[in-house]
Amino acid sequence: MRTLTTFTDRSYEVRVPPTSDGGQLPVLLMLHGGGGNREGAWTMSCPGGDAGSPDCLGAMALGEGFLVVTPEGTPQGSGPLLSRLRTWNAGGGDGGWQCVSGRACADAAVDEALYFGLLLADLRSVTNADPQRVFATGLSNGAALSHRLACQVPAVRAIASVAGGNQFATTERCPGRAAIIEVHGTDDPCWSFDGGPASCADANPGVKVSVPATMEGWATRNGCQLTRTTTLLADAGPGDPTTTLERRWNGCPAGLDVVLLEVTGGGHTWPRGAEPRNTSSGVVSQGISANRVMLDFFKAR
Repeated sequence: MRTLTTFTDRSYEVRVPPTSDGGQLPVLLMLHGGGGNREGAWTMSCPGGDAGSPDCLGAMALGEGFLVVTPEGTPQGSGPLLSRLRTWNAGGGDGGWQCVSGRACADAAVDEALYFGLLLADLRSVTNADPQRVFATGLSNGAALSHRLACQVPAVRAIASVAGGNQFATTERCPGRAAIIEVHGTDDPCWSFDGGPASCADANPGVKVSVPATMEGWATRNGCQLTRTTTLLADAGPGDPTTTLERRWNGCPAGLDVVLLEVTGGGHTWPRGAEPRNTSSGVVSQGISANRVMLDFFKAR
């Protein structure tokens, strides 16, 4: 466990792969959802929520040579309960755009770019982390934060966002360029695919950005064409009503791919991941392994 001097209430945990060739290692930042913590960041991708499963994203990443980092957002308050309920300042808050999420965003003083800059510097001081191969993934509020990091932290080479859009770019300039893969259910009740005021846990008023606007923004910034190639990755099967379409923007420069995995019928959930605490969050698709897809996406960079 590591604690930063400037952010004494926000420790992070780093897990080191069991074997390495002594060279620099890629870094995977796993970002919890709103109201979560670093333990939840690990289990969110685990089938059935089993933290000991070898099919958890963290376990898979360690086996493939990644340093796995689970940071913590801003606590909702003091005390044993509120200190475990943490959020990220993922952006928004002006012009009718929702401030995502919770206390971290409402306080406005939470500088996530500063926090992650310090975290990565500290990580390099104690590990052989590769400063050029940093990847981020998260769910919901954590997903939205991954977009913010892609905008603001040059070390972030690629992100895999699950059920969250680029709220940061609605109110701030987004100068970054990074490879983007977004996994989003069309029946998401908490971050609507088409944007809007829907929310499950965030009481801040306003609307969320849509998935199409998020993806088109990245395609433009990355210099891709605004045409797409669509491929069916998984069709509905017994007990699973979802289908998964891969929508890949054409003509992206090398290393700056923009890809949407549109999970038709999917909810505010991680495909083949944990069941959400809120049963109204919708269906957990079993059609694809989001973990396998995003690790392959990261490893190609």
